[in-house]
Amino acid sequence: MSIKLKHPKFVVPVENPFANDKLNRKECAGTLTKFVQNTPGPLVISLNGGWGTGKTVFLKMWNQSLKNEGFNTIYFNAWQDDYCREPLIALIGQIWNDLKGTDFREIVSSIKQCAGPVFKATIFNAASVCTGGIVSLNEAQLQSISEKAVDDYIEAGEKLKDLKKRLSELGQEASVKGKPLVIIIDELDRCRPTFAIDLLEKVKHLFDTPGVLFVLGIDREQLGHSTKCVYGNEMDVDGYLRRFLDIEFILPGIEPEVYINHLFSELGLNEYLNSRTNTSNIEDIRSFRSIFPELCYFFNLSLRDEEYCCRTFAIACMNINENSHIYPFLLSLLVLLKLVNSKLYYSYVSGSSNGGDVIEFILNQPKGSSFIKTKSVSITAAYLLASSPKSWANLCFLQLELLYKNQKLTQPEYMPDVIKKMNADNLAEILKIWSGLRKCGYSIVSDYTLGYLSKRIELASLLLGYKE
Repeated sequence: MSIKLKHPKFVVPVENPFANDKLNRKECAGTLTKFVQNTPGPLVISLNGGWGTGKTVFLKMWNQSLKNEGFNTIYFNAWQDDYCREPLIALIGQIWNDLKGTDFREIVSSIKQCAGPVFKATIFNAASVCTGGIVSLNEAQLQSISEKAVDDYIEAGEKLKDLKKRLSELGQEASVKGKPLVIIIDELDRCRPTFAIDLLEKVKHLFDTPGVLFVLGIDREQLGHSTKCVYGNEMDVDGYLRRFLDIEFILPGIEPEVYINHLFSELGLNEYLNSRTNTSNIEDIRSFRSIFPELCYFFNLSLRDEEYCCRTFAIACMNINENSHIYPFLLSLLVLLKLVNSKLYYSYVSGSSNGGDVIEFILNQPKGSSFIKTKSVSITAAYLLASSPKSWANLCFLQLELLYKNQKLTQPEYMPDVIKKMNADNLAEILKIWSGLRKCGYSIVSDYTLGYLSKRIELASLLLGYKE
């Protein structure tokens, strides 16, 4: 049984846009549709979600759903066009492309025709071109250029009014048909700061007309960084963005278990792990399947990070001999650790740190206090401690036995503080799992296991393009 390293490119079926929705967001789209149906505009809605939360897929599905319900929509991926010097030109180009085959053709044609003159060069552009960037002009030349610049400015102002009038006509025509024109701008937060802010400001000033409604797919925090890049670190980002964003809608989060189960199915991981039960501990596989989503949750991974970890795990598995144990739980734990704290990962797999350091890091995460209350903490601690350097791990195991028996520790420095603070039930479970990993005093998993697995992880990271 092989692992699929790529799943098919996401497709939005025209007849049923949410047929491939694995994140159960159709209801969310229905809520938004009802809102825009009853909102004539002008309005700017921000759909806020962090990087890797599935905004683009959602917006593409919703865009097609709106079309199916009779809305005229524009889908504009701002990031694909942020090489363009003038963002408004790129947006108008998208409007023309999407509406040229509709009843709005005549209006959007006039919009396209009157947009160009708005962006004529200024005096500084003209002077720079004429002189190769070095302005050395006599008085008569300067007066001539100045007069031309004023004329251009007046002409551009008139053309700007004309452009806004045509855009207003587009909104009015959309309103007559009973539904607002919905313009979706995606990936705005990934654009160059100057492009993103310029587009945001022009959207508000030029498209502030009845019948036109904007939906911006953004990571609000990243857009805030772009704002500060343009206006300085002292800028009141919240106050500034409130001038442009009328309604803020937060894209609902997805439980890691839902998405990871989908990834396991798409990548063929479930079948692959089942096919290797002859060489892998069945309980280890069960632990991996149940605890991996929990760890993704406690590390607060994005959907994109979860997918990256699943792919890294899959590629690493492929590079483990068919007759060898794949240690799925420990392997996945190391993959996660490398993503969230690469420095600690390298220190741990090299033997410079021990399992206690990693456990402490996990429990110190914002959601760590919740993690310690789960059954997952015991198996996580057992594997991390057992995989520590052999001499340290053996002494730690002896101290754990004493701690569980409520006896005085002979070498307390070998017992991590986070373990000392655990209750009796946790200690008993850790001891039970760790004992199961030991045979004749030797651990089935060890620092050798870490080295073996980390080599597979490094190869997988290279193939995927690991991001530090």
